[in-house]
Amino acid sequence: MKSFIIKHTEIMCRSLQRFGLLGLLIGAFTGLAAQESEALRTMIDEIERNNTRLQASQESLAAEKAGNRVGIRPADPVVGINYLKPNPRLADHRLDYSVSQELEFPTVYGLRRQVASRQDRVLDQVHGLQRRDLVDEALQTWLDWVYRQENRQVLQLQREHAEQLAEAYQRAFDAGSVSVLERNRARVFAQNAQQAVALNEIELEGSWYELIRLNGGQALAKVPQAYPAWDLPPSFEQWFSQVSDREAGMHVLEAELEVLRTEQQLATAMGLPNISLGYMREQDIEVDFRGFTLGLSLPLWQNRGRAQHARLKSRAQQSLLEDAGQQFELQQRHLYQKARALHQQLRALRSLLAESQEPQLLRSALDLGQISLLDYFMELGIYYDLQEKLVTAERDYYMTQAAMRVSLY
Repeated sequence: MKSFIIKHTEIMCRSLQRFGLLGLLIGAFTGLAAQESEALRTMIDEIERNNTRLQASQESLAAEKAGNRVGIRPADPVVGINYLKPNPRLADHRLDYSVSQELEFPTVYGLRRQVASRQDRVLDQVHGLQRRDLVDEALQTWLDWVYRQENRQVLQLQREHAEQLAEAYQRAFDAGSVSVLERNRARVFAQNAQQAVALNEIELEGSWYELIRLNGGQALAKVPQAYPAWDLPPSFEQWFSQVSDREAGMHVLEAELEVLRTEQQLATAMGLPNISLGYMREQDIEVDFRGFTLGLSLPLWQNRGRAQHARLKSRAQQSLLEDAGQQFELQQRHLYQKARALHQQLRALRSLLAESQEPQLLRSALDLGQISLLDYFMELGIYYDLQEKLVTAERDYYMTQAAMRVSLY
């Protein structure tokens, strides 16, 4: 029985050594990631082209821009005809013709065109914000897929060792060396390991189909297999200088502020008098009057308060913009600090794995009879837990980096 256990522990240790080398090579993924950075951008471009939600947004954008041009031209001319007969009825009658056109102050039309142009810019920025949200979703989904790929290796190795242990305990039970309780423990552990692998496969497949959904239901031409080459910036100030002017949400607020400022100018211009020009003719049996008409509106009540309303809206939008800028900086600072903490955690975990001699020490203790096989397996569980913490911390680190860098894509 002892030789049988030693045989299986040798197999397990060789597997752990292979996995230990894998743990040491995780840091070397940077070289592979550098080669796949272009593949990542290609994947994002493909999703952007094929995403049906973004396509619908593009069509809606064209419709909204067309709507911005409605109502910016002069009012329609008015044509009037009056045919009048006296009462009691006589032979004479009166026929009037009139054509008139109301015109606002000339600056009003130019400002309305400016408002429409700036509203178009707002729509462009909103579309850019929707694209940013799509890129963020695609990056997070893809990073989860990469994580599931790496976690699969940890779980499969754990399952392999758990199954070997269950087989060893079954043979030992058949030989009468261990109790049924110990054999059942090994079976349960093997079953749990198997379920963990199966659950990870389900999640892996779910991430893959989520990428296909984002790509408009089409299979992606190429998906990067490794984490991207994202180095942690040396300082927050240096990092924030790169992204401070690229936040899509800020661009939307800035564009809306420009619209409100132009509307404020428009409201002031609309307080000026309107002019009405026309031609009129009055004709009856004896006389025929004809000539031009001129009218001037008195801006007393209709536009009262419009300029003040526009000014208050502009001031409120400026406050929103300042608050959004502050919130964005605080968000980026939080993400940077989180990424730095995760980066330090990754370095510590990688160093611990590189220096860890747990499998060999446990093997020696087992050979000397200092621990049981079940104790040996439980200690290996701690080692696996360390491996899982490493891949989880790596996923969290790159997801945090993705949230920081989404505006750069």
